Amino acid sequence: MKGTRLIIKQFFSLLTLILLLQACGGSGNNAPTFTISADTSKASFSSEAGTASEQTLAVNVTFDGEGLLVGYSPDATSTGWLNYRTETVSATSATIYIDVVTEFNSEAGPVFLPQGLYNTRLRLSTGSIADRNLAHHDIDVSLLVWQLMSFGETFGASTTDSQSVSVINNGETLSAGADVDWLTVETQADAENTEFTVTPDLSGFSASGLYQGNITVTGQNGDMSFPVELGLDNRYLFADDNTLAFTATPDIDATEQTITINSNSLTPYSWQASTEASWLTLTPIADSKQLKVTADPLLASANTINDASITISSVEDNALIAETVRVSLYNSDTSSESANISALAINENALVHAPLKPYVYVGMNNELRVYHLYTNELITSVEISPPDTQLKQLVIHPQGQFLLGRADETSQDENGLTQTDIHRYKIDLSDITAISATALADTSITSEASKFVRFAGRYFIVTERIEIADEDLQQLYWDTSDIFSATAIEQASRTGGLFALDNANATFKRYDAKVNDFSANNISLSLSHSYRPESLADNDTIRDFVVTNDEANIYLLSPSTQWLSFDGSDFTDQGLIETEVEAPENTTQSTVALAKDQNDQAHFLIATFLGSNTFSLDAHIYDDQQTLVRSIQARENLTDLGAISAEISNDDRRLIINNTSAAEVNTLSFTNLAQFTTSSTRLTFTGIVGESIPSQIVTISGIGENWQVAEDAGLIFTRDNSGELAQLTVEIDHTLFSVADTYTTSIILSDPDSNTSAKIAVELILSEN
Repeated sequence: MKGTRLIIKQFFSLLTLILLLQACGGSGNNAPTFTISADTSKASFSSEAGTASEQTLAVNVTFDGEGLLVGYSPDATSTGWLNYRTETVSATSATIYIDVVTEFNSEAGPVFLPQGLYNTRLRLSTGSIADRNLAHHDIDVSLLVWQLMSFGETFGASTTDSQSVSVINNGETLSAGADVDWLTVETQADAENTEFTVTPDLSGFSASGLYQGNITVTGQNGDMSFPVELGLDNRYLFADDNTLAFTATPDIDATEQTITINSNSLTPYSWQASTEASWLTLTPIADSKQLKVTADPLLASANTINDASITISSVEDNALIAETVRVSLYNSDTSSESANISALAINENALVHAPLKPYVYVGMNNELRVYHLYTNELITSVEISPPDTQLKQLVIHPQGQFLLGRADETSQDENGLTQTDIHRYKIDLSDITAISATALADTSITSEASKFVRFAGRYFIVTERIEIADEDLQQLYWDTSDIFSATAIEQASRTGGLFALDNANATFKRYDAKVNDFSANNISLSLSHSYRPESLADNDTIRDFVVTNDEANIYLLSPSTQWLSFDGSDFTDQGLIETEVEAPENTTQSTVALAKDQNDQAHFLIATFLGSNTFSLDAHIYDDQQTLVRSIQARENLTDLGAISAEISNDDRRLIINNTSAAEVNTLSFTNLAQFTTSSTRLTFTGIVGESIPSQIVTISGIGENWQVAEDAGLIFTRDNSGELAQLTVEIDHTLFSVADTYTTSIILSDPDSNTSAKIAVELILSEN
């Protein structure tokens, strides 16, 4: 007769349990026979990597013996990813629950089971423990921990790279197949690993969108699967500048800009431009991707800001998403004077200018103040953050609808310890008379938002640590293998290339972005270049930089180099370009700030020490040939020179300077950049030695009647103020040139009324008769 039946729910130790489970015989020929069975002998699970699994399998067990034992088979390894428990136990049956565990606690936080294939074996036993007479039932358990296999291409791509995943097979033969006809799977195995290579076939898709399938892996314990997605990205038209700010005042004529139209389409595309604004003229430039936009102040409302939009759309392809270019025209009959606004207490990184409107936004204490860029008046002031906080870290959207800001609030807890609460805001600027802020809760970025960037027609935030986030500061991408704090970040608007300055080693890092509207990874960055200028000494730093729209040139503030060229493959250190500017006698100069206008002209801000603690600030402006074309005095008789930052308004006509003194007092300066403009910045003459050469005329707008031109031995000048615009006729004194050669010189124009000068490059090419 069998002994008393025992119900065992928990075990005294794993070691004792394994010893018990290894027993497989009776104590003699008269030993009773025990039996055990379950409704499964195999179990397979699939779980996404990086997530906590909640999968459970219920196994119904019946047995005839003195109880039930559950543990690992002696030929299996105990594992932390599997738990088991018994419920509804009776004298002859029980339900065993197998739980998959993929999340584990650690001092550093949650740790997850890595991607891979895991196998183990559970043994269920019954019988007589005293006689070591046991019957067994084994359950083989497999767990496939997967990561989503995500493919992303722009719709219209013909192929995409295959992706592979490798798992340890433990000697098991594994096979795989797809449940959709656009996926193929190839399997390659050795003694330890099985590799699955997945390839999508893109030939059968007729539209952009998200397409999904599954790969089923079949092993000895059954089927396991992991998902595959294919995102075929939308196609966009986008302009290199989709905010155009025009200005028309008695002394400023900024009414024409040219933009370049691009697309992420992989097939040829044609576009058209339209607007409902009668005061705008749109002129596509033949045989190019450019559009000239001209504003006519006479057709627009006077003494106000005129708003309009331009639609860039496909001529034939409705699936090509259109671009909207926002346009404004500040049309005023009041002249704009350069001005200084003193005794301001501007917070940290709390000054930005509007891309469309003639406004400058300033964070002071907990307020956002708005100053007019041309009248210099304070328009409004709005409290954004709690009292006794400072609104700072302002980042404005490139189309000006809103800006992001931060304020830190310090308090003490019940234990008297100081704690800091970070408040982040999205500030609505759509109505200047009703500015409002929305608190951004549960943001997931780990560093400060630096600026908005645009990739293939879509906007993102990039942070100081090169995280990519959405406008609500939710992190979308971060390469944690490449962590550094960038001191400056710039983007080439025409190519999309992203440049970040790692000043820990004075190195530029350049990134390309891949964007997809549909795949799980909406955006990713790839590091294409890392470059440190050769002329920099070991301890030299780079204080700031700007990059041109086509990324062909980078201008920077450093002791030994101010200009890098980039051909798409290699950087070249071109050294200093400010050497041609000599400091006045008995003065010293230093370059204190740098900015770039819409036409890729670099503006180096030069501080000149005049003695007796007096300084002047001058803007030296260089064209795309690195030629000094203008010099403008921005500030004179400055007695408290501190940290200087500079920005240029989007109409390229106003230089915004923030001078923070040693006493943390700010002076905000608005300086007219284009007091006068010339019809040409470069003249080329060709001729034959000994023969006269036709003259050329330069038209000058916005210059005072007392303008001057510096004499040049080989040039003959004729000034003419009789017309609406001043003119300068330039002739070559051919009697001074007797040798066939190429000669170069410069024409220096100056306007004593505005203390402004400009340079026109001249080239003379002479050949023999």
